[in-house]
Amino acid sequence: MTTEEMKELDRWLAEIWKPIEKYNGWYEISDSGRIRSWKHKNGKRKKPFILALSNNGRYFQVHLYHNNKHIVESVHRLVLQVFKGSQPSPAHNAAHNNGNSYDNRVENLRWATQGENLADMKRHNTILLGEKSNNSKLTKKDIKQIRKRFWLTRESINSLSNDFKVHITTIHRILRRLTWKHI
Repeated sequence: MTTEEMKELDRWLAEIWKPIEKYNGWYEISDSGRIRSWKHKNGKRKKPFILALSNNGRYFQVHLYHNNKHIVESVHRLVLQVFKGSQPSPAHNAAHNNGNSYDNRVENLRWATQGENLADMKRHNTILLGEKSNNSKLTKKDIKQIRKRFWLTRESINSLSNDFKVHITTIHRILRRLTWKHI
């Protein structure tokens, strides 16, 4: 076993487990972000079962059940709620101190305002701008083309909108640098 694997094993052996209160003790979460279940279809298990986490493309999630309802929870939010308390205000989000959204150790998490979280994302270069955004229909090349065609040839906004298959408001916002400011 490598030194790194030994450190990981030591960390897991020293894990602190706490119940997730809103699930009436059926589920527990560790300070490392692992979740275990005592729930079984026939009652309570003798030994807990570590649950698999799913990945929504950005964060780990876990599928839990409460009162026969399937609930998907973000692991980082559960760790914060259980180990550091409730969200201080609706303006606060879960933030990862090191920029790794899959590192759900309690020491890597904190409640932060949207502005603080955005500053972290910029510092860690994890902000989803432009093509990195899942919602983006355009590429850097498209943005440069739109600006070039409008400013050099004075092509109409309607024509650009039709060519790039986006709303005219999107073209306006690109030209005024309200979006895609980084290009």
